[in-house]
Amino acid sequence: MTSDDTDHSDDTDHNVAQDEFGRGFDIDERMRDRRVAVLREEGTRRLRILTTGVAVLTIIGIGWLIVTSPALAVTTVEIRGAVDITQEAVREAARVSVGDALLLVNSGSVVQRVEKLPMIESASAHRDFPHDFLITVVERTPVAWVSRGDGSPAGSAAIVDATGRVIKESALPPAGLPEISGVESVPQLGARISPPQLAGIPDQLPEALRTQVQSIKVDGSQVLLTLRVVPGAQPTAAEIRMGAPTMLAQKGAAALAVLDALALRGERVTYIDVRVPTAIATDSPTKQAGN
Repeated sequence: MTSDDTDHSDDTDHNVAQDEFGRGFDIDERMRDRRVAVLREEGTRRLRILTTGVAVLTIIGIGWLIVTSPALAVTTVEIRGAVDITQEAVREAARVSVGDALLLVNSGSVVQRVEKLPMIESASAHRDFPHDFLITVVERTPVAWVSRGDGSPAGSAAIVDATGRVIKESALPPAGLPEISGVESVPQLGARISPPQLAGIPDQLPEALRTQVQSIKVDGSQVLLTLRVVPGAQPTAAEIRMGAPTMLAQKGAAALAVLDALALRGERVTYIDVRVPTAIATDSPTKQAGN
């Protein structure tokens, strides 16, 4: 065997292999084909990712254009339920403006901001497509007032609800509401007086009696009601001694019954003592003028 034959035989052994059936194949060619297939698959995968990304971005862009479109912009912010508080105050707290994207307005955040207003007990908000945003509020009910007595520029009278929360300020005592004295501290708007339970006294009285009360004085554990003086008429009693702030509804009903009986007889007394509602005491009744 010549040297050329030997070299040719070695070269053949290096590049050609046989499968299990004895068929020969070129190793380099198979590896090249495999590499091409891998590269083609990788290119296809990258193209698929790029296409998907472009599609997603397109959808997001179209969605953003729809959301921010003038066709879905706020044109009206409607306020319902505002009586003592102005609609403008509610709008300012809500921070929803004409021109805002209606779909981007967070109703929950709007409610939280509105409910921080001292006068508001609860609020709700919802979208009325395509352009309106509706806010409905429930106001707190004033039950009494307390005097600041500190020369506060906000006003001399702090109006409170039944929870003791200061919901409003007034330069003058509000008509029709009793004053509560004996309060330890009077805070700013939105906070509660101390002790707050004093503000719950008016709501525990019968309505027919509550409307006659001018002031509620709390001295220690004793509650004293001073009745309102009506111009041109003599009251049937000047004050009602309630005692401890317990059983107020029962004590109030007993006092109201005595007031009605005195009015029927044309008599008046200085005080009515209902500290024990089953053992009512008064001073000696006197005839009212003109009776």
